[in-house]
Amino acid sequence: ETTEYFVGDGVEDDFQLKVTPNTVVSVTVNGVAQTSGTDYTVSTNTVTFTTAPAKDAIIQIIYK
Repeated sequence: ETTEYFVGDGVEDDFQLKVTPNTVVSVTVNGVAQTSGTDYTVSTNTVTFTTAPAKDAIIQIIYK
């Protein structure tokens, strides 16, 4: 598994992973689990949030 971290700026809702994942295991914002299809979607190597994470929010994406 690979874990990547990002920091929200309150505006950006797209976050690019280093590689295209086979499976996204989990996505959290400030430790709160996000739901695929409701809170975010994945297209190739980009995770797009429905609502941009808040400024200074810590985004953790774990994938295989």
